[in-house]
Amino acid sequence: MTGEPLGGEQTTDEPTTGPGLPPAAPLRPVSRRWPVALVVAGLVLALAGGLLVFVSSPGPASRLAGWAPADTYAYAEVRLEPPGDQGRQAVDLLARFPGFADRSQLDAKLTDLLDRLASEASGGRTSYSAVKPWLGDSLALVLGGSPGAAPAGSSLLVAATRDASAARQWLEATVRPAASGSVTHAGVELIVGTAGGETWAAGVADTVLLAGTQDAVESAIDTRGSGPLVSSASFRAALASLEGDSLAIGYLEPRRAFGAALGALPAGAALDGALAGELPAWAGLAVRARGDALEVLITSPALEGGRAVTNRPSTLVSRLPATTLVAAEAHDVGLAIGDLVKRLAADPRTADGAKQLELALGTLGGLDSFTAWMGDGALVVTGRGGTLEGGVVVSVADEAAATARLASLRQLLALAGGAAGIDVRDEPYGAGQITSIDLGDPARLFGGAAPGEAPVPAGGRLVLAWTLQHGTFVLGLGDGLVREVVDTRPGSSLADSPRYRAAIARAGSPNAGQTWVDLAGLIESAVALLPADEHARFEREVRPFVEPLDALAGAGLAGDPIRVRFILTTK
Repeated sequence: MTGEPLGGEQTTDEPTTGPGLPPAAPLRPVSRRWPVALVVAGLVLALAGGLLVFVSSPGPASRLAGWAPADTYAYAEVRLEPPGDQGRQAVDLLARFPGFADRSQLDAKLTDLLDRLASEASGGRTSYSAVKPWLGDSLALVLGGSPGAAPAGSSLLVAATRDASAARQWLEATVRPAASGSVTHAGVELIVGTAGGETWAAGVADTVLLAGTQDAVESAIDTRGSGPLVSSASFRAALASLEGDSLAIGYLEPRRAFGAALGALPAGAALDGALAGELPAWAGLAVRARGDALEVLITSPALEGGRAVTNRPSTLVSRLPATTLVAAEAHDVGLAIGDLVKRLAADPRTADGAKQLELALGTLGGLDSFTAWMGDGALVVTGRGGTLEGGVVVSVADEAAATARLASLRQLLALAGGAAGIDVRDEPYGAGQITSIDLGDPARLFGGAAPGEAPVPAGGRLVLAWTLQHGTFVLGLGDGLVREVVDTRPGSSLADSPRYRAAIARAGSPNAGQTWVDLAGLIESAVALLPADEHARFEREVRPFVEPLDALAGAGLAGDPIRVRFILTTK
C-alpha cells in the first residue's frame, strides 16, 4: 500500500484526553517547535528509562537499527535495559551524586525528577510516569539525508514499546493536540503536522513508536524493521570495534555528515570535496559506566595513505606545572601540519589557499622552516586563585633551527611593528629570555570590540610572550604561562600528580595524543571569578551537583581501528 501525501486526503481531529495528561492541568498553547520538544522529551525519557531499570536484568538484544532508513548517516541508541554489569556500574556511579546514595529510594527519586524534566521538555504535555508502562528496552535517534542536502536533513526517533496499544493512546493524548490531521502510509496511521516549514509525523508501526520528519517516518515504515543499515559493512565494522557491554552505542558516517553540514554554505561543495578525504568512512561510539567514572569510546578505521603514527608516552607533561588545568597534546605537530598543507596544495580546490600561506611565510624561510623543528605540542591552560593563563607548549627537535626562525620573526616584528604600534621587548629569565610582543589595545585589533568581547579584560593590553629553553618552546597570552613552565622542576610537574597519572592510565597510555582536564580545579577557578551574589547562588544550587566531578582524561590510540577513549572521573 502506498502512503497518501500530506496535501491529499486527510482527517482533522479535535484534541482528545487520555493517559499522560493530568485532568486538572489543561494543555498549554501549541508550540511551533513541538517536533523538537517531542524528540527532546523522548531522549529524556530514554535516559530515564535506562536509569530506572539499572537494577533489572539485561533485556534482549536491540533490534531498532533495522528501522533506520537507507539514507541514514548517524545512528544513536540508548539501551534501557543495560547488558552485563552496566546496570550495577551505573547505579554505583549515580550514588556518588547528591540524593542518590540511598539505593532503596532510587526508583522513586528518579521518577519524580524525570517526571519534572519530561514535563518541562514537552511543554507540560507528558511525564515519565505516562510513558513508563509502554516504553520498551531501547530507543534510537536517526539522522539522514541525501548528499548535499541542507543540514537539517531528516530526523527520526524510534522507541521500542512493550504495549503498542498503550503507545498509540499516549500519542493520541500527547501529540494529537499539536497535529493538523492524519495520513495512512503502508497501513500505518500517522498523526501529522507542520512546524517551521517542516512536515512531521508520529505513529506506531508493529512494536515501535516512530516520530520525526514525515519522510523519515514513512521511510522507516517501508523498511518493516529490516532496513539496510544493519547489514552494511561499515555499520557492522563499527559495532565490532566497540568491545564490551555499554549503556549506549552510536554510529556515524563522517564524510556524509560533514557534507550534510556544509550543504547550506556557499562554498560547501568545494570544502566537502577537499576535506572529505581527511575523514574516516565510519565512526563508532560506546558509552559505559565504570562505577566511579563514565567512559566514552570512539573508534574509526585508519585513514588510507595517512602518516604512520605510533603510541608513546607524553614528552610534555613533565614540563608542565602542577597547576595545569587543561593540556591537550598531539604528537609530531610539525609533521602533521606539513602533511596537511601538502595535501591541500595537491588538491586544485584548495591549492590557492596553500600557496598564499607559503608566500606569506616566504620572507621567514617558508613553512618548513617552522614546522621542521616542532615535535609534540599542547594547548595548555593553568590556573591558581582565579587567575588563568594559557598558550602553547611545543617540544623542540632542533633548538638551533628554532632559535634562528624565532630571531627572524622577532626582527620582522620589531622593524615593521613600530608604525603599527607594536612594541617588542626582551627580559632575561631562567636560562634564557622571554620575548614579549605588546599589540596594544585589543579593541583596535578586533574591529572596535566592545569591552569584555576581546580576548583580554576590558582596559587591558594584548600581549604575546614566548621563550625557548631546554628544548621547550612556550607561547603564551601574556607571560604567566611562560614563567610557570620555565619554573617547573622535577617533582612539581603535572607528570608528578597522582590524579593525572591515574586518569591518563585509564584513558590509555602510551598513546598518539592525549587530553587532561582538571574539572575540580576549573570549577574552583571559575567560582573565584564570580561576583558575590552569583557565588552564593552557586554554592547553594550548583555546588552539590558538581562537587563529585574530578577530572576528564582522553587518549587517542593508534592502530586499525583507531580508538579514542575519554574517562570522566569522580572523587
